[in-house]
Amino acid sequence: MKNRLLLVLIAMAVLIGPGVFAGGQGEAAPAVDGELPRVEAQLAHSSNPGGSAGAAAFRDYVMDATDGRFVINAIDYQALGSVREVADQIRLGEMEITAVGTVGLAHIWPDLQMVNLPFLFPNRDVFWSLMKDAEYVSYIRDNVAAASRNTIRYLGAAENSVRHLYVNQEIRVPADLERYGIQIRVQESPIMQAVWLGLGAGEVVAMSGSERNAAVQAGTLDAIEGSFGGAWAGGNLAVLGHSTLTGHVYDYMHYFMNADFYNSLPVEYQEVVDRAVVVAIDAHNEAAFASEQESIVEAREAGVWIHQPSAAETEQWQARAIPAGEQFIQGQVSETFINLTYEAIARLSQ
Repeated sequence: MKNRLLLVLIAMAVLIGPGVFAGGQGEAAPAVDGELPRVEAQLAHSSNPGGSAGAAAFRDYVMDATDGRFVINAIDYQALGSVREVADQIRLGEMEITAVGTVGLAHIWPDLQMVNLPFLFPNRDVFWSLMKDAEYVSYIRDNVAAASRNTIRYLGAAENSVRHLYVNQEIRVPADLERYGIQIRVQESPIMQAVWLGLGAGEVVAMSGSERNAAVQAGTLDAIEGSFGGAWAGGNLAVLGHSTLTGHVYDYMHYFMNADFYNSLPVEYQEVVDRAVVVAIDAHNEAAFASEQESIVEAREAGVWIHQPSAAETEQWQARAIPAGEQFIQGQVSETFINLTYEAIARLSQ
């Protein structure tokens, strides 16, 4: 009798599809008396201030706009695996919504590495504005959908970080990297690895954030690069003691959903999601900026050596990083997206 019941349940799961039973996509209940259905979704986000603020803003907007019928459960994705693994969980429908750094989505659509080109953005305003450009975001949405075989619905992007250098001695220009044979940790990103080799690092090691922290504490790395807030909050600067505010890369945190889940929502809920991500991006950006500024002040007060490169020194970083990045994207990124990105940045810079 138990075996027969099990077979019936399996057959029901196949017919109904994912999401009805625990752990699937969304657990939506049917509409009652013309009311919109109850829906539940998981939003996996980073634990940094920007990620937490963006997730909270998205959750609160959706739940308020639907009178609590569309429930968003925000969870820290670091408990779920790497950013790539989280992105794959979205594709498989094991999770409904996430926001991850560029490296977490670029393995699905490699063209996205274009936004990590060194010194691509003239300032933060243009960086933020690019992901509010309707034409640009629409192009990314269409191509991410195609590359993911229509499993991902791209929503938009906020600031992940402005990336700087953190090191165990004073580094002012790229030649110092070569002089001291600096071994640096970078994201698990091919373009990041290419750029730092071009800058003259003695060795470039790609590893996850958690591995980075352990390696810094153990003294097996000379340097890391990433957000100032992350380096300070993670205790890395307390060990390394030095920072050079290179601002070599602006990195996004990309918001996206499982496409089947998004398409299964009533139009009213889809519109709520589209509005909610705009609110989330603004909250995310503001929190990311505030966190960076506060961390710089705290680190300086704690005695960390923080160097702001002069215009002449910045030119030296640019002279080596930009060609390394441009050489990498040739053949890796489509000419269409390269041109679209440059044109959009030029337009927004005006």
